[in-house]
Amino acid sequence: MRQVIFIFIVTFFNITLTSAQNECYIEIANEKLSKNHTDEGFSIKVEKNNKELTFLFRNETTDTLYVFKPYFKEEFINSKYLNRINKKKKIKKLSFLPLTPYLSTTKSDRIIVGERALVTNGSLLYSFIAIPPQTELEKVIIIKNDIEEYSKDFDIKNYNVFNKIKWKKRKDCNKGYNYMLEFAVYKDVKNLCSSDYYFNMPNEFNNKALNYEVFSLIIDK
Repeated sequence: MRQVIFIFIVTFFNITLTSAQNECYIEIANEKLSKNHTDEGFSIKVEKNNKELTFLFRNETTDTLYVFKPYFKEEFINSKYLNRINKKKKIKKLSFLPLTPYLSTTKSDRIIVGERALVTNGSLLYSFIAIPPQTELEKVIIIKNDIEEYSKDFDIKNYNVFNKIKWKKRKDCNKGYNYMLEFAVYKDVKNLCSSDYYFNMPNEFNNKALNYEVFSLIIDK
């Protein structure tokens, strides 16, 4: 049985799709909103059952927004690099926020499979789901409820393209913990897939890569 979990709404402004399409691999939502709403904003709805997570991205603004998407794959869902534990806040989370130290604009010749691709430079490139005004897109990911390892939670925005993350293992904790999903939504992704920009203007690139809104959703595990 599916459970409708949570909707988080925010409004953004001044987005351009055309320039970003020229550089990035972008999946474009083309479904018109199924219902008319009076609250103008961007929302993410999550439905969960035992075998899959379903994300519904809805844009009721007048601007295009971009959802960071490289980790929306079955092979990454159970990774300790995305699943983290915060003991102080009693939160277990699945984070889709960009691990900027490892993302690249140029594909490596090495083929890395599984969760190691998340923390190997050049294995994953920046890519996005573009949600134009008054459209929506549904994304389904197959999940398994057998996560073996977690990492200690941290603020990913404290890291950038110039440093690496020191991963610390954490044991699973079930009692009294909330389960959270995190998404990154950008206003503008121009130059985030440009190798010239990445190598020639690293500081500007880093600032742009970290310039996203975090959507945090509490769901039932």
